[in-house]
Formats: sequence, structure tokens, C-alpha cells
Amino acid sequence: MNRESHEIYEFGGFRLDPRRRVLTGADGAPIALKPKVLDTLLYFVEHAGEALDKSMLLAGIWPDVVVEENNLNKTVSELRRVLGETPDEHRFIVTVPGRGYRFVAVVSRVEAVRARAQTPASSAAAVADVPRPAAAGEVIVSRRATLGYVASALGAGLVLVATAIYVAHVSLGESTRSAASPPSTRALATRFTIETAPTLNPLTLAVSPDGRRIVYVGETNVGSAIWLRSLDSVEARILPGTEGAVETAYPFWSRDGRYVVYRVGAELKRVEVDTGATSVIASGIVGYRRGAWGADDAIVVATEDVILRYSANGGERVPITAVDESLGEICHSAPSFLPDGRHFLYKATNVNRHNGAIYVASLDPAEPRKRVIDASRAVYVEPGYVLFTREHTLFAQPFDVKRLELTGTPTQLADDVVYREILDTSAFDAASGTLIYRREPLKHDAVPLTWLNLVGKAGQLTPAPSRLTMPAVDFELSRDGKKVAFSDGIPPDIWTLDLERGTRTRLTSAPEVDHNAVWSPDGTSIAFDSHREGRRQIFVKRADGAIPERVVYDGGAHDVRVTDWSADGRYLLFEKDTSIGGEYDIWVLPLDGGAAFAYNPTRFDERAATLSPDGHWIAYVTSESGTYEVVVQSFPDPAVRRVQASANGGYAPRWAGGGAELYYYDLTGAIVRVSLTADLSIVHSDRVAQAPGPYQWAVTASGDWLIGLAPRAGDEGLGAAGGNHFPIYVTVGWAAAVGH
Repeated sequence: MNRESHEIYEFGGFRLDPRRRVLTGADGAPIALKPKVLDTLLYFVEHAGEALDKSMLLAGIWPDVVVEENNLNKTVSELRRVLGETPDEHRFIVTVPGRGYRFVAVVSRVEAVRARAQTPASSAAAVADVPRPAAAGEVIVSRRATLGYVASALGAGLVLVATAIYVAHVSLGESTRSAASPPSTRALATRFTIETAPTLNPLTLAVSPDGRRIVYVGETNVGSAIWLRSLDSVEARILPGTEGAVETAYPFWSRDGRYVVYRVGAELKRVEVDTGATSVIASGIVGYRRGAWGADDAIVVATEDVILRYSANGGERVPITAVDESLGEICHSAPSFLPDGRHFLYKATNVNRHNGAIYVASLDPAEPRKRVIDASRAVYVEPGYVLFTREHTLFAQPFDVKRLELTGTPTQLADDVVYREILDTSAFDAASGTLIYRREPLKHDAVPLTWLNLVGKAGQLTPAPSRLTMPAVDFELSRDGKKVAFSDGIPPDIWTLDLERGTRTRLTSAPEVDHNAVWSPDGTSIAFDSHREGRRQIFVKRADGAIPERVVYDGGAHDVRVTDWSADGRYLLFEKDTSIGGEYDIWVLPLDGGAAFAYNPTRFDERAATLSPDGHWIAYVTSESGTYEVVVQSFPDPAVRRVQASANGGYAPRWAGGGAELYYYDLTGAIVRVSLTADLSIVHSDRVAQAPGPYQWAVTASGDWLIGLAPRAGDEGLGAAGGNHFPIYVTVGWAAAVGH
């Protein structure tokens, strides 16, 4: 470790002077640290972002003595306490399963000499940004406006102000503005928010090469489609011909901004933005995970675990990357071209998620690839930066396009960016000075639960709602209607809520994601899936937590998600991806020791399967029609009978009334009740309530009551605010934040 450094390290409100061996907090006061705890912190910040093996840490922190691993564990625990971490939240130090630790906070370096010149009393405290009046000729601008995809979402005056600021910014350009302004002028940055149509996949968004238009997949009254929004407009419109584009369409732009490319079913299609004319680029697309448009109409697509090259005008496909299994790679995804249109960045997902990395490769498969950085996703954007995420945090770092490597240090641009651990990717894009991203709350607000009688009488649970609260996430009601299982925390663990006593009980505490809890028929056990040690597994644990959970199915690198436990206790139903990051099939796991088997596998996406109480019918969601619909089919033989239960899209089917009723969540956010006969004929369907999201409600086994999150002020039903609403945050002139 370099103890002669004249730099001061800044991270998360702390400042560390390695030469003086002083750590200060946000208030500038020194924090007392034991020598080895300080040594450990220094080692972490000097290797920020790296996955550090325990052997490496032991050698670096205790170079001249032999100590046991327990010493390191205790030292790290003490450091976490000093930094204010809790068992449920690690903002600085995360555990890398099977290896060691990683310091995940952004570390900035500041010249100590400069800091002392500014504040002689405290070099560490001097590096803070001190608020000050604008100097003569200096412009410090930050505008926030809310632009809805429906004009009535806000006042017209606010729309005009935000639009005028945006147009002025884009029209001026950075170089013109810099030349016309005094040297002290700070670049103009404009920030506003766009409300979008609901979506079940907030990752699907892309900004045009000129930074003026955004596309995203969202719901409509009759399904889903690709929406187009110009930043100088107050309304979005559906791109003609894209109706039926589901949440895995992942649209991207052509280099000239004339076309948008997207996936529908097994086809890769393009639509001309101005005319709506569509054409098919390629067929047989499996496991699609984004694409990009390069020079000479070359298109690269992440599919079948690798990157394939196509021509925008059709033709044969050419593989240009290969998965390196010796490194633990399982698939490649999210390509993004560099300015030459021939080199591109892409993500290599690893069996151990923490070892995933961004590489740069070429359209020429003979040219060797080059590792760039450990990150969740990355895109190149002018003026010479790579924007990348590490889970929920977005950074910008200078990138040398000739040497194909990063330079300088990263700058944090945003946090709480939507991140999906399953795909290890985040929801953002950038082009020509425009940055767009989606945010989600990492700490879900506790929301009261409400019972709703299906004859129209609503009533709060007892005891008081202030005690019966839970995060606004997925949850599962036990068959006796007395308890709820749900996910909470970062990463999420499984919890239970006793509806009669109002008590919450934590059931799991693994360092990785635990979610999708389902109850056993008798309520004594809970099945859930988890991503531990880089593997996707299904566990069963007693609901009283008396004994540790046990693995009942190991999906390896394939994603598995538990969806139901049959009423007779014989089967667990789960969904499993057919290729890494691709479509899902329904699988059945016999709990008597038999082998798991796929139920009626197809090339479409099938999810959320649940068995009827008598075990004769299976309800699930399929993308076969181009929009997710709820289908009911015979079980175990799928050939006996099949009917479509939903009319205009549906998700999250749930049985009630002894199998005579099926409920599902539709595209408008309503809960729909379908009455069925014994031979699966549909007698009647009606909307009975609104729900905040597809998985934030439940129905009792009798079908008499719904339970869901309480409404916000002004909402009706169980709550009209959607868990599937993800606004887009826009920053025009994002580069102004770099270096300030």
C-alpha cells in the first residue's frame, strides 16, 4: 500500500488522508480507528471495485505475520460498524461469496496540497464542495420538470418551461456554449422526469443517437407496444407496427435515428420511425438480450448466449464472440458500439455474478477482445466517456477510444437506478449529451394492508394498520388466510407477517437474493428460490424457522423461480429459462423424490404457473399471442383441454372458490375474476378491484376476500398506484456533473 500518497480519498461522505492516517466524517471530525482497521480501509479504497480474495487481503494487511482468517473477518466487521453499515445494507463493503470482499463505494481522489491550501486546519475537510454565490458571468442551473405521457399530467406552463430549457440546451451544444461563456461558466444541465406507460420490465428503454427521442416498451389498452417520446413534446405515441412487442423486446436505434429495432417472438424487426413501415431482419432469435447498430448497417445481437452479427438488410448471421467457460462465463449481452461503429462493448455474465465484466470486441471475430471493467452494464457516449453501472449505481469514466481502455477516475452520476440481479443489468441509456435512466426505491415504504370484501365492503385489518405494514413488493397469502410471506431487505430475505398478531418474523438471512416465497398447503413450510454461490436453487424451510432450509432443486446457471405449491402437497411448480436470460418454460418438481420435468415446453415465454385445488388444471401466462395472456390447460396431460382466460392481456393468475374462480391482474391494473365450470367453460368475468402491481395482492381460498396494499390518498380500491410504473429520469447535459 502507498503510504507516501499526497492524495485524499473521498467516498460516501467520508474523507481519508493516507499520509496523516486520518479518517473524517461528513462533519469534518476525526474518527478513531484501530491501526489494522485503518490499514484494511486503506487497502479497500486503493483497490476499490476489485474482488479481493481473502488471501490477498491477509497478505496486504498483515504482510509480515501469519494470522488466521478469523482476524480478517473481525476487522472487516469492525470497519463496517465504523462506516455505519447494518446486516441488511452494505453500502461500502460487500461479501464476494467463496472469495472475499469488494469495496463498492465510489472513491474520488483529491490533491492533498490543494486541500491544505483551501483549509489549513483540516486537509481532509477542505475537499468538500462549499456552497457559494455564483461568480460574475457564471451560470449554475438545475431545472426539474415533470413531463407526462398524457398532457393532463401537469400544468402547461411547467411543460413549456422544461421544453424550452431542453431545446435551448440541445440547440446550443457544449462547444458553442463554452466558447461564448467566460472561463468560470459552468455548463448548463437540465433535469426532468417523464411519466411513462406501465411496464413489467423497466429495463426496456433507449435514447436516439441525437439525444432528442426516447423509446420504451409499455402497456396499452389492448396489450403492449413500443412507445416513442420526443423530449420537446408533452405526449408519447405508439410506434405503428410495434403492437404486441412484449417486455423483452429491448428496442435500440439505428445510427442515423431512422429506425428502431426490436424483438417480437422469434423475429428481429425494424420499424421506420417516421412512416411506421416494418420489416423482418432475422428469424430464429432465441434468448434475446439487447442489440446495437454499427457501421455499414452491421447489427450485433446478443442471442443464444453469444453475440451474433447480422445485416440490417437481412442475410446470414455470423458469431463474433464465444463464451469462455474456463472463466465461468455463461452468456454475453448488452452490446454497445464505440464511435468507429466496428468496436463494441458487451457484458460477459459469470456463474458468479460478482465476476461479471465488460469487454470490448470487434466485428472481426479474429481480433482478440479486451477486458475493460467489472460492471453490470456499459455504454460509450461522447465526449469520450463510458457510462457504466455497478448494480444500482451509475458512473461515468473517461475512455480512450484509440487504446480501448479507461482513463482517469469514475464519477457517480446517479444511484437507485433500476437493477435486475437475474440479468445483472440496469435501466439506463445515453447519447449526445442526454442521459436517461429509471429509478426504484431500494427501501420500500411500509404500506398498510387492506381486506376487501368482494361484495363491496372494505375494511382495515385488525390490529391497527400502523402495525400491519409491509414493503410494497410481492407477497403470498397462506391458505388459511392467517399469514403473509414476502421479500424485504437489500438483498431481499424471506419474511412472514402474522395477520392476527401483527408480528413480522425474518425467515432467511443469506447474503444473496431470496424471494418468490410460496406456502405449503398446511402452512408449516415455505418454498423459495435463491441465488447463492452463483447458482439458482429452490429451497424449502419450515415456517417457524426451527431448522435450516434445504435445497430441493438446483438450476445451476439457469434462472429458476418458484410459482406454486400444489394443494395436495405433491408438486412444486417453477419457471426456468430455456437459455441464459431467455424465455421461460413451466417446470414441475415432484416432492416424492422424482425428477423435475418441463410441462408442455414451447418457444414462447410461459410463466407464473399455478395448479387448481383439484390438481386437474394449470393456469399460467404465455407470450404466444404477442401479449402476455392467462391460459388454463389440463394437467398433467396438456392435450386434454386448453382455454384462454384473459381477454386483453393478463398476469399473475390465482385460483379461488375451490377451482370455480380464477383471478388475474390485467393491463389496466385491475384484478379480474373469471368464473369457470368443471369442464373449463368460462361463465362470466368482471373486474373486482385495482391493485398496486401484479404480485401485490392475494385472494383467500374461499374467494370471499382480497387482500392487498392500502390505497394512497385519492386512489380507489386496494390502490391504483402501480408497482409497474417506472418514470424515466432525463438529464440533458449530464457531462456538466463530471468533475464538479
